[in-house]
Amino acid sequence: MLALLLMATGAWAETTWEVLSVGSTTGMTLGESGTTKYYYPTTDLEFSNTTAGGSGLTILGTVYLYIPDGVTITAKGANASGATGAGAGIELAEGNVLYIIGKGTVIATGGNAANGGNGSNGGDAIFEYDEKCQPGSGGNGGNGGGGAGAGIGTRGGNGGNGGTGATANRTTDEGKNLGVDGNAGSVGNAAGNMGELYVDQTGVTVTATGGSAATSGGAGGNRGKNAAEDAYNPYTASGGGGGGGGGFGGAASNIGTGGPGGGGGGGGAAGNSAGATGSNFYYVGAGGGKGGSNADDSNASDGATSNLTSMQAAELKEDVDEDDEYEGGWESGNGMHDGGNGGGKGSDSSSGSTNPTTTTNIPPAYAPVAITPNSDGSATPTYWSTYYNATQGYTADENTTVYKAALNGTSSVTLTEVAGREIPAGQAVILKSTTGTITLTPAATTSSDFTGNDLKGGTTVTSGNVAYTLSRGNAGTGAVGFYKFSGSLDGSKAHLEISTSAGTRSFIGFGDDNTTGIELPALADDEAAEWYSLDGRRLSGKPAHKGIYVKDGQKYIIK
Repeated sequence: MLALLLMATGAWAETTWEVLSVGSTTGMTLGESGTTKYYYPTTDLEFSNTTAGGSGLTILGTVYLYIPDGVTITAKGANASGATGAGAGIELAEGNVLYIIGKGTVIATGGNAANGGNGSNGGDAIFEYDEKCQPGSGGNGGNGGGGAGAGIGTRGGNGGNGGTGATANRTTDEGKNLGVDGNAGSVGNAAGNMGELYVDQTGVTVTATGGSAATSGGAGGNRGKNAAEDAYNPYTASGGGGGGGGGFGGAASNIGTGGPGGGGGGGGAAGNSAGATGSNFYYVGAGGGKGGSNADDSNASDGATSNLTSMQAAELKEDVDEDDEYEGGWESGNGMHDGGNGGGKGSDSSSGSTNPTTTTNIPPAYAPVAITPNSDGSATPTYWSTYYNATQGYTADENTTVYKAALNGTSSVTLTEVAGREIPAGQAVILKSTTGTITLTPAATTSSDFTGNDLKGGTTVTSGNVAYTLSRGNAGTGAVGFYKFSGSLDGSKAHLEISTSAGTRSFIGFGDDNTTGIELPALADDEAAEWYSLDGRRLSGKPAHKGIYVKDGQKYIIK
C-alpha cells in the first residue's frame, strides 16, 4: 500500500510510457520482475501464441496497461498440448500486479485443456521354440492432459506423467520368471495462484473467458501376446499388461487460476513365466495399469490384463495339441502382478478477484491522452488541436509538432515550435499532426521556454475579455485559426483572450512560424470581417460569387 500512495503523490510525473505498436503470434511479456512498467497501445492489437501452452501476454512485476478510447487489445493463450497446460490469455501469476485502465477494450481468452494420452501396449512374450519362453514387459501409462488456461490469471496445470511399465525378469530362458508390478501414474498438477488485478471499472471494458475442459480420457493399452510350448514339459509365459490411459484436463476460470491437469495412467505389470511337468501347466498373467483421473472425477480406461489359463489360448505356441487336455493352476509364489494405479487430477480452478481502481492507485489524469484533432480539409490534410493540463506534463508523439503562440495585436498569432514536443504542466499549447490521432504520454516537468505564450487553459475567461478557440469556424469549413467563442470552454483545451476595449473580430489567423518558417493559413482583414447579403443575412466569410454585399456598414461589389 505504501508504494501505491507514493505513486499517487508524485512519482507518476516521472513515469515513461512504452508504446505497443505491433501484436505478436509468439506471445509478449510486459514488465520485469521487481519493477513497475507502463504501456499503452496506439491501435487495435492481437497477442496470440503458437508455442504449446504459451500465453498471449505475460505480466511480470507491476504493470500499468492503458487502453485508449476506441482501441481493443485481444490476447489469446495457446491450447494445452499433451501434458503441457494451456496458456492464459493474460498470464498474471502470484507476485505480479496488473492495472488495466483507460476507456478501451480488453478481450482475453485462455487456451483449452487437452485430452488424456493413451496407454501403450504391453510387450509380447519372447518365444523361440525349445529355446526361450520368457515374459513380456508392461506398457507405459498415458500422460494426463494439461488443464485449460484462464482468461486472465494463470496457465493450466500440467497433466500427470504416466507410470512406466514394469520391466520383465528374464533370468531363465524357459521356466520360472517372476512378474513385476507396474508403476503408478503421477497426480495431475494444479495451476499456480493468481496475482493482483485492478480494473478501471468505470472506463475500460474487460471480457475474459477461461479455456474449456477436454472431453476424453486416454485409451488403455493392449496386453502383450502370451506364449506356450510342450516339447518335453509345458512352458508358459505371459505378455505384459497394457498401460492405463491418462485423464483429461479441466476447465479454467475466466479470471482466476488455470484448470487442473489430468492424472497419469498407471504402468502395466510385467508378465511371469513358468515350467511344469507332464500334462500339467501353470497359469501366467500380468495386470493392466489403471486409468488416471479425469477432470470430472471419472477415470480414463484401464490397460488390458493378460491372464493365460489355457495352453491353447496362447498366441505364440508350438507343439501344443489342440485336443490335449492340460490341467493348470498358479504356481506357488509365482502369481500375477498388478498394474500401477492411475494418478489423481489436480485441484480444480478457483476464481480470482478483480479489484476496482481508485484515485489512490490510479490518478486518471496521469495516463496517456489520446486526442482526435480536426483536419484542415486539404487534399493532404494536416490535423490541428490544442491541449492544457494544470498539473501534469506530457510529451507528444513523433508525428506531432507542439507550438506556443504569441498574439500580434488583435489581428494574428505567431507560432513558435516547442523543442522536444514537450507540454509542461500549466502551459497551454497548439498541436499540429500528420495523422488523425495525437497521443500524449506523461513526462517529467520540462524546461522549455514558454516566454511570451499567450495561450490560456481552463474554463474561465478574464472579465472584460473575449475568448477565441481553435477551429475552422462555426460551419467547420473555414481556414484553421482562432474564432470568437461564447460557449462553455473545455478545460483540457487552449484558448486566446482579447480585451473588448481593444476591439474584437470574429477570426484571428496565423502569422509566420518562427521556428520552421512555414507560412500558416491566414485571412486578410476583409476576409475576417463580417459580411452580409443585401437582405441582412450574415455570411460565413467573404463572398465567392458576384454581387453586392455589405461589410462594416458599407456596400461592396464583388466582380
